[in-house]
Amino acid sequence: MAGPGACGECRKHRSTTWWRVRFLRRSADDADYISALPDDLLLQILGRLGCARTAANMSLLSRRWRGLWARSPAFDFHRITPGQLHAALGRIVPPAGSLRIFIPRHHMLSPSRISSLLAAAAPLAPAELAVDIHTDKRFRSSSSSSSSDADGVELPCLDRTTSLTLHFSPRVRLPPAGQFTALESLSFGGCHIALGELLPRCPFLRKLCLSSWRFDSLTVHSPSLQELDVSAAMQLQGIDIVVPMLKKLKFRALEDINNASSISLSAPLVDDLSWLCLGPKLIGLVSYGSCGAWK
Repeated sequence: MAGPGACGECRKHRSTTWWRVRFLRRSADDADYISALPDDLLLQILGRLGCARTAANMSLLSRRWRGLWARSPAFDFHRITPGQLHAALGRIVPPAGSLRIFIPRHHMLSPSRISSLLAAAAPLAPAELAVDIHTDKRFRSSSSSSSSDADGVELPCLDRTTSLTLHFSPRVRLPPAGQFTALESLSFGGCHIALGELLPRCPFLRKLCLSSWRFDSLTVHSPSLQELDVSAAMQLQGIDIVVPMLKKLKFRALEDINNASSISLSAPLVDDLSWLCLGPKLIGLVSYGSCGAWK
């Protein structure tokens, strides 16, 4: 987590007050009341700093803080090089409570590099995992069925993660075996995944968010889902939603749906519905705070 390995672009952003750690330095005459606190309280302080680098630099206060950051309940990695991130993940003491990773646009990663980072994060057993990474255009998902799974990101089996957010472009490949038994909230931004294969492996999933969905069809079948939020970035040829426990549905499409007859919806318990389709063939704008049984 040391600075010398950072790229020049990342250093520019660290010149802001948020990245500075000079305020942590103290003179020999300054009294240190914080370091006398018990470890549990110090860890809560570190978890609320909002930056893993700042948490690590708290060792400037005193030796008492040295290494404590690796046991923090929350880790936020912002504007960090992939190499530094790998090294930092290797020092975290599992299980991790919350792990959020943002790699800036000037560090374009291939699917194999993203797979490697996810593989390094999996043994930490984070309760919450959020990953936002920019990728080279060559590896971005498309609606074409010819897209190769070999160019995809391999998702490890995260059986202790309750909340998962993935924002990157390549196709996501599921592990050959295993279930996401703890997963309750799932969010995808830009990436494509075979929902028909994933959802049956998430028996307790309650919330699903699909933003920037760039594929020509959408199929969501889940016996446990209660909230569904979809934002489609291209024209859909078909929609198939079968969710018997769904209570809240929010759907937005930037293009019109090709054929209204290709929409199949079964969600009898929905009482909060918002449905918006734009484009030259505006199908409809529906917003109901309470719409009763609907299917």
